Order: sequence, then C-alpha cells, then structure tokens
Amino acid sequence: MGKKKKQEEIKLKDIKSMQFNINLSVPKEAFDELLRRMAHLESKDTPKEDESKDMKEKKITRILRIFMMLLTCILIALFFGIMILVSDMQGTARVVNYAGLVRGKTQQIIKLENAQRPQDEMIREVDAYIDGLRHGSDELNLVRLDDKAFQDKMEVLEQFFEQLKEEIYKAREEGYENTQIINKSETFFTICDETTGLAESYSQKLASSLNRLEKIVVVDII
Repeated sequence: MGKKKKQEEIKLKDIKSMQFNINLSVPKEAFDELLRRMAHLESKDTPKEDESKDMKEKKITRILRIFMMLLTCILIALFFGIMILVSDMQGTARVVNYAGLVRGKTQQIIKLENAQRPQDEMIREVDAYIDGLRHGSDELNLVRLDDKAFQDKMEVLEQFFEQLKEEIYKAREEGYENTQIINKSETFFTICDETTGLAESYSQKLASSLNRLEKIVVVDII
C-alpha cells in the first residue's frame, strides 16, 4: 500500500498539462438578451466629457437660433421703415412742387391784376394750395410736413398772402400805382423761395435717412 501511494504521488507531480472538454450551450434568445444588456451598460458608461460637449453644442445652437430670429425681426422693421420713408419722400416731392406753384401763380395774379384783369379764381386756388401745405389735403394729395422750420415759414407765408390780397383789392379800386402791391409781392416771392428751400431741405434729410437704412439692411443681410 505504501509503495502504491508513492507511485501515485510521483505521477501527479509529473503532470505538465491538463485538457478539459466542456460542451457549453446557450439559447439564442438568452445570448441576444445578454448582448442588449451589455450595450445598455456601455451607453451608461459614456464619459462625462462627451455629455458636456453635447450640452455646449446644444446651447450654441439655441443661441444662434435666437440671434437669427432677432436679425430677421430687425430686417422686417427696417423694411417697414424704408417703405414709410419712401412714402414720405413722395409726399415731400409734391409739397416742393406746390410750394413752387404758390409763387408762380401769385406772380401771374399780380401781372394780370395790374393789367386790370381780376383773378378771383386763381386767388382761391392759391389759398387752397397754402392751406394744403400747412395742414395737408386729400383733394390735392398733399401731406403735412412734420418740420417745424417749414411750418413756421408757412404760417408767415399765409399771413403775408392775406396782406397781399388786401393790396390786390385796393389796386382794383385805386390802381396799382397807388398801392404797395409791387413791393409786397416781391417780399412774398422771397418768402415763397425760402419756404420751397425748407421743403427741399426736409426732402434731403429723408433721402439721407433712407440711404442709411438701406446700408443697414445690406449689412444685416450679409
């Protein structure tokens, strides 16, 4: 018995390798479930740096969208501003024309009145022009210029035309040689020129404003 044990011990020590044949079988459903769980664990192990990067990208995207919306709103407001300015410029052009008409018509009235040819109809037309220039007129398609210097000068022009009409009526009775119609008409023409100049100056201001708005629109679009 002692000899047998010794021989067995020697045999175990001499063993250098062992081979095991194991047949392991796993159902396909269980294997698929295992893969799904492993994928889920991998997604949970995403580094925090990646999450932070995603958050930053979303924040930048949100800021850019807000910025684009603001630019769009500004662009729409600028377009409305341009439309209003263009409309005002068209109205101002008519004001300039009618301010010139007041002077031209009055010159014609004085010449005809001095030739003893009364011009009551033309006087009424000039009155209508002056009223339209001061307050605006739908009939004449005139706008009221929102310019203090022009309106102040129009008030002076209106008052002086009343004085000129008095000289016209006086000239009909006493003859123009016995009135101040010539001197007053020359003063009135000077006032008309100044009034027209103020209307033109106001129109130029609108044109400059329109030019600035157009440049801002171009910059906004770019």
